[in-house]
Amino acid sequence: MKRIVAVMVIAGALFASYWALAAQGITRFGPDAFAQIGSVDARPSTVSGFPLAFRTDLENLQIQNRDQTLIWQVPLATIEAASYRPNHLTATLSQTQTLRHLGQSIALENEVMQLDLALDLNRNLLNANATLGNAKAAPALILSDLEMLQGSLQRRDTSAYTLSITAQGLHLSPELRRAMNPMGSHPDQIEQFALQTQIALDRPLAFDGTRPTPQQIDINAMQLDWGAFKASGTGQLRRTDTGGFDGDITLSLQDWRVLHTMLVETGMLDRDAAMMAGFFLGGQAEPGGTAITLTLNVSDSVVAFGPFVLGYLPRL
Repeated sequence: MKRIVAVMVIAGALFASYWALAAQGITRFGPDAFAQIGSVDARPSTVSGFPLAFRTDLENLQIQNRDQTLIWQVPLATIEAASYRPNHLTATLSQTQTLRHLGQSIALENEVMQLDLALDLNRNLLNANATLGNAKAAPALILSDLEMLQGSLQRRDTSAYTLSITAQGLHLSPELRRAMNPMGSHPDQIEQFALQTQIALDRPLAFDGTRPTPQQIDINAMQLDWGAFKASGTGQLRRTDTGGFDGDITLSLQDWRVLHTMLVETGMLDRDAAMMAGFFLGGQAEPGGTAITLTLNVSDSVVAFGPFVLGYLPRL
């Protein structure tokens, strides 16, 4: 019995020493880690949670892009990890935040914003899961509010990841809604958007490393439900030497006429091309119906169907 007690005492002392050293390391080297990242700044508090967890608050968290045109400010973020799994982190962000875009201040509110991360020993990302619920933006930037957004990123190989996104109850900003739906033929709310894709990068996603560049994107499934506009799709894109993308995207729509009307109303097709595009889409539709499977060709980031250009993808 004495030996058992002695072993327990020694084990407890060793675990307590491990926790204390790890907590001291987090407090001491945390600011240096943020300084190395460059685009992230925060003031970490002391570490608590003994003995089951490491827990610290990041006050005045600020994340910005390279040219500082987009700055995300979070008053408080709580970071927590179980003592036996310090590389699995959970971050819970405050319900009020601020986004600054080109000098404009946007107030963000949400009921829940949580991010779960798992890193390997080299601080490369193993997986990430994000949840955002009942979020609002004022003034609106792209979206005015959404009911739920969930995303996950899972590493399949050294530098290949699987990305899944589902979103419900999306309300576009007034400006974007007018641009995409100038005649008001679609409801204010996008009911659902879903995307499942695999992304091959040129290097692993590192916590404090150089941002990787996508080399190939395989769209396994894509779905959009916006009133009468219901679409699903698959596709594959490959990065070119010039930084653009080549490939194709296959879309399935219930009614090609809805797509045609949207392209005409938004000005993506001028009046001279509208009639030709209508004949083209009608000829591709299922016999006796309006459903269509349409292949969009992507060449050096230019997206088109047949001779009609729809838009441009970003160049990386």
